[in-house]
Amino acid sequence: MPYECYAQSPFGHDPTNPPFNVIDAEPPRPVRDDSIGPDEAGVRQQFRNISMPEAPPLQLTVTERFAEPPSDQARAAAEKRLLGRLSRLRLYYREFEPLPGIEYQYEDLEIEEPAGEEVRPSFDNVRDLERDVQRLTIWTLELVADRPYEDEPPHAVGVTLDPSINYWEVDGYKAHCTKAAWASVLATAGGVWLRVTRNGRTVGVTSDWAGGAGSATIGASTSTRATFDAAVRGRQNGSYYTISYGWVRGSGGGCA
Repeated sequence: MPYECYAQSPFGHDPTNPPFNVIDAEPPRPVRDDSIGPDEAGVRQQFRNISMPEAPPLQLTVTERFAEPPSDQARAAAEKRLLGRLSRLRLYYREFEPLPGIEYQYEDLEIEEPAGEEVRPSFDNVRDLERDVQRLTIWTLELVADRPYEDEPPHAVGVTLDPSINYWEVDGYKAHCTKAAWASVLATAGGVWLRVTRNGRTVGVTSDWAGGAGSATIGASTSTRATFDAAVRGRQNGSYYTISYGWVRGSGGGCA
Protein backbone atom coordinates (compact mmCIF):
# COMPACT_ATOMS: atom_id res chain seq x y z
CA MET A 1 0.00 0.00 0.00
CA PRO A 2 1.19 3.58 -0.57
CA TYR A 3 2.63 5.45 2.36
CA GLU A 4 1.29 8.85 3.41
CA CYS A 5 3.22 11.27 1.24
CA TYR A 6 1.32 13.65 -1.02
CA ALA A 7 1.94 16.87 -2.90
CA GLN A 8 -0.22 19.92 -3.29
CA SER A 9 -2.64 19.52 -6.17
CA PRO A 10 -2.55 22.22 -8.87
CA PHE A 11 -6.30 22.56 -8.29
CA GLY A 12 -5.89 24.24 -4.93
CA HIS A 13 -6.39 21.35 -2.54
CA ASP A 14 -4.22 18.99 -0.53
CA PRO A 15 -5.14 15.30 -1.02
CA THR A 16 -3.98 14.47 2.53
CA ASN A 17 -6.77 16.67 3.87
CA PRO A 18 -9.23 15.28 1.44
CA PRO A 19 -11.96 17.02 -0.34
CA PHE A 20 -12.57 13.41 -1.40
CA ASN A 21 -15.25 13.39 1.31
CA VAL A 22 -17.33 15.99 -0.56
CA ILE A 23 -17.80 13.64 -3.50
CA ASP A 24 -20.90 11.46 -3.76
CA ALA A 25 -20.46 8.47 -6.07
CA GLU A 26 -23.04 6.24 -7.70
CA PRO A 27 -22.23 2.52 -7.84
CA PRO A 28 -20.16 1.63 -10.94
CA ARG A 29 -21.78 -0.56 -13.58
CA PRO A 30 -20.60 -2.43 -16.68
CA VAL A 31 -21.04 -0.71 -20.06
CA ARG A 32 -22.71 -2.91 -22.67
CA ASP A 33 -23.63 -0.41 -25.39
CA ASP A 34 -22.04 1.21 -28.43
CA SER A 35 -20.56 4.09 -26.40
CA ILE A 36 -17.41 1.96 -26.20
CA GLY A 37 -15.67 0.10 -29.00
CA PRO A 38 -16.12 -3.59 -29.86
CA ASP A 39 -12.49 -4.15 -28.83
CA GLU A 40 -13.13 -2.75 -25.34
CA ALA A 41 -14.67 -3.83 -22.04
CA GLY A 42 -15.79 -1.03 -19.76
CA VAL A 43 -17.44 0.19 -16.58
CA ARG A 44 -18.97 3.59 -15.81
CA GLN A 45 -19.54 5.66 -12.70
CA GLN A 46 -20.92 9.13 -11.95
CA PHE A 47 -19.71 11.50 -9.24
CA ARG A 48 -21.16 14.72 -7.81
CA ASN A 49 -19.34 17.41 -5.82
CA ILE A 50 -21.82 18.22 -3.05
CA SER A 51 -19.74 21.23 -1.98
CA MET A 52 -20.39 22.80 -5.40
CA PRO A 53 -24.09 22.13 -6.08
CA GLU A 54 -23.99 24.23 -9.23
CA ALA A 55 -21.28 22.03 -10.78
CA PRO A 56 -22.50 19.31 -13.17
CA PRO A 57 -21.85 15.65 -12.32
CA LEU A 58 -18.64 14.07 -13.56
CA GLN A 59 -18.87 10.82 -15.51
CA LEU A 60 -15.94 8.41 -15.50
CA THR A 61 -15.81 5.60 -18.06
CA VAL A 62 -12.96 3.12 -17.58
CA THR A 63 -12.27 0.75 -20.46
CA GLU A 64 -9.74 -1.97 -21.12
CA ARG A 65 -8.69 -2.10 -24.76
CA PHE A 66 -7.89 -5.45 -26.38
CA ALA A 67 -5.89 -6.14 -29.54
CA GLU A 68 -9.09 -7.60 -31.04
CA PRO A 69 -12.73 -7.94 -29.91
CA PRO A 70 -12.71 -10.09 -26.73
CA SER A 71 -14.78 -13.19 -26.04
CA ASP A 72 -17.72 -12.92 -23.64
CA GLN A 73 -15.61 -14.62 -20.97
CA ALA A 74 -12.67 -12.24 -21.45
CA ARG A 75 -15.01 -9.23 -21.42
CA ALA A 76 -16.67 -10.35 -18.18
CA ALA A 77 -13.24 -10.93 -16.56
CA ALA A 78 -12.10 -7.45 -17.61
CA GLU A 79 -15.30 -5.86 -16.25
CA LYS A 80 -14.75 -7.59 -12.91
CA ARG A 81 -11.15 -6.36 -12.84
CA LEU A 82 -12.21 -2.77 -13.63
CA LEU A 83 -15.00 -2.81 -11.03
CA GLY A 84 -12.39 -3.90 -8.51
CA ARG A 85 -10.16 -0.95 -9.40
CA LEU A 86 -13.04 1.50 -9.04
CA SER A 87 -14.01 0.04 -5.66
CA ARG A 88 -10.62 1.19 -4.28
CA LEU A 89 -10.48 4.52 -6.11
CA ARG A 90 -10.69 7.96 -4.56
CA LEU A 91 -11.67 10.82 -6.86
CA TYR A 92 -12.08 14.56 -6.47
CA TYR A 93 -13.17 17.07 -9.10
CA ARG A 94 -14.20 20.67 -9.36
CA GLU A 95 -15.13 23.18 -12.04
CA PHE A 96 -13.43 26.56 -12.39
CA GLU A 97 -14.64 29.90 -13.73
CA PRO A 98 -12.48 31.89 -14.26
CA LEU A 99 -9.65 29.54 -15.18
CA PRO A 100 -7.22 28.43 -12.44
CA GLY A 101 -3.68 29.77 -12.38
CA ILE A 102 -1.71 26.63 -13.24
CA GLU A 103 2.03 27.01 -12.68
CA TYR A 104 4.07 24.98 -15.16
CA GLN A 105 7.39 23.88 -13.74
CA TYR A 106 8.81 23.99 -17.27
CA GLU A 107 7.28 26.69 -19.44
CA ASP A 108 8.49 25.12 -22.67
CA LEU A 109 6.24 22.12 -21.99
CA GLU A 110 3.18 24.24 -22.76
CA ILE A 111 3.58 24.32 -26.54
CA GLU A 112 1.52 25.64 -29.41
CA GLU A 113 0.32 23.32 -32.11
CA PRO A 114 2.22 23.06 -35.40
CA ALA A 115 0.33 24.28 -38.45
CA GLY A 116 -1.69 21.55 -40.12
CA GLU A 117 -1.34 19.06 -37.26
CA GLU A 118 -3.54 16.03 -37.96
CA VAL A 119 -6.22 15.21 -35.41
CA ARG A 120 -5.74 11.59 -34.35
CA PRO A 121 -7.95 9.31 -32.24
CA SER A 122 -7.04 9.13 -28.56
CA PHE A 123 -4.29 6.61 -27.80
CA ASP A 124 -4.12 5.67 -31.48
CA ASN A 125 -0.35 5.09 -31.28
CA VAL A 126 0.17 4.51 -27.56
CA ARG A 127 1.62 1.04 -28.14
CA ASP A 128 4.23 2.59 -30.44
CA LEU A 129 5.20 5.11 -27.76
CA GLU A 130 5.01 2.71 -24.81
CA ARG A 131 6.70 -0.58 -25.78
CA ASP A 132 5.84 -3.97 -24.23
CA VAL A 133 2.51 -2.77 -22.82
CA GLN A 134 0.38 -5.77 -21.86
CA ARG A 135 -2.67 -3.92 -20.58
CA LEU A 136 -4.06 -0.52 -21.66
CA THR A 137 -6.78 0.97 -19.46
CA ILE A 138 -8.42 4.21 -20.61
CA TRP A 139 -10.04 6.61 -18.15
CA THR A 140 -12.46 8.93 -19.98
CA LEU A 141 -13.63 11.98 -18.03
CA GLU A 142 -16.67 14.02 -18.99
CA LEU A 143 -18.90 16.60 -17.34
CA VAL A 144 -22.57 15.65 -17.67
CA ALA A 145 -23.57 19.01 -19.14
CA ASP A 146 -24.46 20.63 -22.44
CA ARG A 147 -21.60 21.55 -24.75
CA PRO A 148 -20.45 25.13 -24.29
CA TYR A 149 -21.27 27.68 -26.97
CA GLU A 150 -18.65 29.71 -28.82
CA ASP A 151 -19.57 32.93 -27.00
CA GLU A 152 -19.51 31.40 -23.51
CA PRO A 153 -16.55 32.04 -21.21
CA PRO A 154 -14.16 29.10 -20.88
CA HIS A 155 -14.61 26.66 -18.02
CA ALA A 156 -11.90 24.45 -16.61
CA VAL A 157 -12.27 21.12 -14.84
CA GLY A 158 -9.73 19.60 -12.46
CA VAL A 159 -9.77 15.94 -11.40
CA THR A 160 -7.54 14.08 -8.94
CA LEU A 161 -7.49 10.25 -8.77
CA ASP A 162 -5.28 7.74 -6.94
CA PRO A 163 -5.07 4.36 -8.76
CA SER A 164 -2.50 1.57 -8.54
CA ILE A 165 -0.49 0.30 -11.51
CA ASN A 166 2.09 -2.32 -12.55
CA TYR A 167 5.17 -2.04 -14.78
CA TRP A 168 3.56 -3.53 -17.86
CA GLU A 169 0.36 -1.49 -17.57
CA VAL A 170 -0.57 1.92 -18.98
CA ASP A 171 -3.40 4.06 -17.62
CA GLY A 172 -4.54 6.55 -20.25
CA TYR A 173 -6.54 9.66 -19.33
CA LYS A 174 -8.60 11.76 -21.72
CA ALA A 175 -11.47 14.23 -21.53
CA HIS A 176 -14.24 15.20 -23.94
CA CYS A 177 -14.52 18.72 -25.31
CA THR A 178 -10.99 19.94 -24.68
CA LYS A 179 -9.13 23.06 -25.83
CA ALA A 180 -6.26 22.74 -23.36
CA ALA A 181 -5.08 20.08 -20.94
CA TRP A 182 -2.44 19.62 -18.26
CA ALA A 183 -1.33 16.79 -15.99
CA SER A 184 1.08 15.92 -13.19
CA VAL A 185 1.71 12.79 -11.13
CA LEU A 186 2.93 11.92 -7.66
CA ALA A 187 4.11 8.39 -6.86
CA THR A 188 3.08 7.23 -3.37
CA ALA A 189 4.59 3.73 -3.78
CA GLY A 190 7.02 2.55 -6.46
CA GLY A 191 7.31 4.93 -9.39
CA VAL A 192 5.51 6.13 -12.51
CA TRP A 193 6.15 7.83 -15.82
CA LEU A 194 3.78 10.40 -17.32
CA ARG A 195 3.59 11.18 -21.03
CA VAL A 196 1.27 13.87 -22.40
CA THR A 197 0.46 13.86 -26.12
CA ARG A 198 -1.59 16.04 -28.43
CA ASN A 199 -2.85 14.35 -31.59
CA GLY A 200 -0.44 11.49 -30.90
CA ARG A 201 2.62 13.78 -30.73
CA THR A 202 4.55 13.83 -27.46
CA VAL A 203 4.31 17.16 -25.63
CA GLY A 204 6.45 16.09 -22.70
CA VAL A 205 7.52 13.17 -20.51
CA THR A 206 8.15 13.30 -16.77
CA SER A 207 8.27 10.87 -13.83
CA ASP A 208 8.24 10.51 -10.08
CA TRP A 209 9.37 7.97 -7.49
CA ALA A 210 7.83 7.46 -4.07
CA GLY A 211 9.37 9.96 -1.69
CA GLY A 212 9.78 12.54 -4.43
CA ALA A 213 8.13 15.93 -4.62
CA GLY A 214 5.90 15.08 -7.56
CA SER A 215 6.45 15.51 -11.27
CA ALA A 216 6.47 18.60 -13.41
CA THR A 217 3.12 19.77 -14.77
CA ILE A 218 2.89 19.23 -18.52
CA GLY A 219 0.36 21.21 -20.54
CA ALA A 220 -0.68 21.93 -24.11
CA SER A 221 -3.40 23.85 -25.88
CA THR A 222 -5.07 24.23 -29.25
CA SER A 223 -6.93 26.98 -31.07
CA THR A 224 -8.90 24.51 -33.19
CA ARG A 225 -9.50 20.83 -32.41
CA ALA A 226 -7.21 18.22 -30.90
CA THR A 227 -7.04 15.11 -28.76
CA PHE A 228 -5.05 15.38 -25.54
CA ASP A 229 -3.92 12.15 -23.87
CA ALA A 230 -2.08 11.62 -20.58
CA ALA A 231 -0.52 8.15 -20.28
CA VAL A 232 0.79 6.86 -16.93
CA ARG A 233 3.02 3.78 -16.81
CA GLY A 234 4.32 2.00 -13.74
CA ARG A 235 8.08 1.98 -13.24
CA GLN A 236 7.73 -1.17 -11.15
CA ASN A 237 4.96 -3.57 -10.12
CA GLY A 238 2.75 -2.56 -7.22
CA SER A 239 3.12 1.17 -7.79
CA TYR A 240 0.54 3.66 -6.52
CA TYR A 241 0.17 7.22 -7.75
CA THR A 242 -1.99 10.32 -7.64
CA ILE A 243 -2.70 12.06 -10.94
CA SER A 244 -4.01 15.59 -11.26
CA TYR A 245 -5.55 16.03 -14.70
CA GLY A 246 -7.27 19.17 -15.88
CA TRP A 247 -8.76 20.52 -19.05
CA VAL A 248 -10.44 23.60 -20.47
CA ARG A 249 -13.87 22.95 -21.92
CA GLY A 250 -14.55 24.60 -25.24
CA SER A 251 -16.81 24.23 -28.24
CA GLY A 252 -13.84 23.50 -30.50
CA GLY A 253 -11.40 20.82 -29.42
CA GLY A 254 -12.77 17.34 -28.95
CA CYS A 255 -16.44 18.28 -29.23
CA ALA A 256 -17.16 17.14 -32.78
